[in-house]
Amino acid sequence: MPLLKVENISYSVVVKEETKKQFDILKNVSFEVEQGEILGICGESGGGKSTLAKVIAGIIKPDSGETILDSNSESVKRKSSPIQILFQNHGEVLNPYRKVQNIINETLKISGVDENNLAEERVSVLNSVGFQKEL
Repeated sequence: MPLLKVENISYSVVVKEETKKQFDILKNVSFEVEQGEILGICGESGGGKSTLAKVIAGIIKPDSGETILDSNSESVKRKSSPIQILFQNHGEVLNPYRKVQNIINETLKISGVDENNLAEERVSVLNSVGFQKEL
């Protein structure tokens, strides 16, 4: 079974100012993502990429179709949602006054890392992206 299956997702908006004219943002979008597979979605500005991501994450409901997550997957069994979105406007997402150490610690705790292993795991995370141990 695929890790994620998207079947015939459609989403539209109605513009009331224009005599309730309907605009199709997504129309019958379908694809599957297998465990370990990486899928990139690209397209023109206004092409529906963010809308599709919001539908998959459950932020908005589609007009029709469905998304199916493999409930046996380890990523679905975690405490946090298996689908996360980081929008382009990073100024609204990241607090510039928070220490990197605290951000990484919070993420590690959510991922199930034991409190006693936070420092070691944090160093491992920083090393994996080429950052020095000093924060």
